[in-house]
Amino acid sequence: MNQAADLLKRYSDGERNFCWANLIEADLRGANLIEADLRGADLSGANLVEADLRGADLSGANLVEADLRGADLSGANLVEVDLNEANLNGANLSETNLNEVDLSEANLRGANLRRADLSGANLNRVDLSRAIVIEANLTEANLTEANLNQVNLSRAIVIEANLTKTNLTEADFSEANLHSANLTEANLNRVNLRKAILIEANLTKTNLTEADFSEANLHSANLIGVDLNRVDLSKAANIDEVKFVKSLEFHKRLQNSFLLIPVFYATDRQKTGNRSPNRFFNGLPGQLCFGITEVSIPKNHKFGEIERPWTVSGLELSENQNKHMVLVNLQELNESEFKQSLHEKLANSSKRDVLVFIHGYNTSFKDAAYRTGQIAFDLNFQGIPILYSWPSEAKTLKYLVDGNNVSLTVPNFLHFLKLLLESVGANTVHIIAHSMGNRLLIDALNSFNNEELAQGSASLRQIIFAAPDIDARRFSTIANNFRNKAERFTLYASSNDKALQISKALHGFPRAGDSFPKPIVVQDIDSIDVSEIDTNFFSLGHSYFGDHPAILSDIFYLLNQGLSPENRARLIPQTPKTSDRYWFFMP
Repeated sequence: MNQAADLLKRYSDGERNFCWANLIEADLRGANLIEADLRGADLSGANLVEADLRGADLSGANLVEADLRGADLSGANLVEVDLNEANLNGANLSETNLNEVDLSEANLRGANLRRADLSGANLNRVDLSRAIVIEANLTEANLTEANLNQVNLSRAIVIEANLTKTNLTEADFSEANLHSANLTEANLNRVNLRKAILIEANLTKTNLTEADFSEANLHSANLIGVDLNRVDLSKAANIDEVKFVKSLEFHKRLQNSFLLIPVFYATDRQKTGNRSPNRFFNGLPGQLCFGITEVSIPKNHKFGEIERPWTVSGLELSENQNKHMVLVNLQELNESEFKQSLHEKLANSSKRDVLVFIHGYNTSFKDAAYRTGQIAFDLNFQGIPILYSWPSEAKTLKYLVDGNNVSLTVPNFLHFLKLLLESVGANTVHIIAHSMGNRLLIDALNSFNNEELAQGSASLRQIIFAAPDIDARRFSTIANNFRNKAERFTLYASSNDKALQISKALHGFPRAGDSFPKPIVVQDIDSIDVSEIDTNFFSLGHSYFGDHPAILSDIFYLLNQGLSPENRARLIPQTPKTSDRYWFFMP
């Protein structure tokens, strides 16, 4: 009996362990090897056409020149496998682990690599034309001179990948993350980069003829040597600090100096009687009211920043919409008008999603609106951003007053939340709460009963607790009641948050957003320690959720794809897969 026949007989008898098997040039056409253990096996030159290898462990195996046409490798472990010159034409590699695999010169034409992990893989000169690589992880992969003609890479993670001289003609990179990717001399003729993240990407001498950059983020990208007269960047979301030699025609196409972001709001602040949007509300408690304002985003906006004029002796210098974020066109709406206007906006939105932002202590209405607009813009949020602004006095010495006010606004917020979920035609509601704003969100969620909502209501999807200034013990106790109230809960905490260290000193007990000595862990909440991120030396390290590009990128994948920590870049599990597991963020 030859080796292939022997293996198949043993498999049919229930055996699964074939580690280090010698299967050189074995004929395994159409073989059923689901979940087989083939670690270290030598399958070089083997015929595995249409073989079923779903969930198989092939880590360390030799598949050089193997024929895997039409094979099903979905969910298989291919870590450190050598697939040099292998033929994977039409193979199914969805959700496969190909971390650091050598696929140089392999034929992956038409292969399905949906959600596959190709981080660090060698794809030098590989043929991926017409392959499906949707939501795949290609972080630090080497794709030099690869053929990605008409490949579908929508929503893929391609951070720091090497795509030098790659053929990407008509490829689909919509919503893909190409942060710091090297695309030198690549052919991106007619490529779809709509809503893609190209921050610090190298596009030197790249062919971008007829490429679609609509709403793409090109912050600090290198476009030196690109023929800009054949490229339309006028619809790009961010071209700040892009490196290029601008032609006169290109200048003309970019004359719009700012973008207006509509921000709906609900607030129980007191009105001042001043009609200026900057002074419309103060920090005293008032009646719940609604409206819509607009935040202007300057063309030179920097990712993660809120551009405002200098302040001299407590006085802010004049605003300039070409340079600063400015609050404009505030319009009051009664509750009925608010629901109708929001319903109409959502009906015309590409996604019927709502993102609610709840600010923290020492925050004015205008500053909260700036942050809401900035987050929505930097996250490229395709739904409707809404600010819920509780009555913060916006003064450093009013910490205790703010703490009292935020607790009193819970009934108003619950009314607002029920309205959003039942009455505006939304499909999904996401919530980001910062600092003291988490006290409001925690208490509201504790009282919230989604079973009492009307049939057809929107669902709470992503709940993000950013640097929560709330007693860690109280957070842990209440959060145990959150199960099934939303799809996913995420806690961001840092041991370098100076504001929460001060809060701990004032209260005598640790805060939920302080990860020292480790973050608090509650069942059904993803706790993420972001202590390693760089923050400004002079800052308190408390606003990283909206300031730091890497954290914004993580939130982007939460809101847009609902990815779990296991499937998001830079997150490293710090404990086994148990109830006390948390994640460490590596920037």
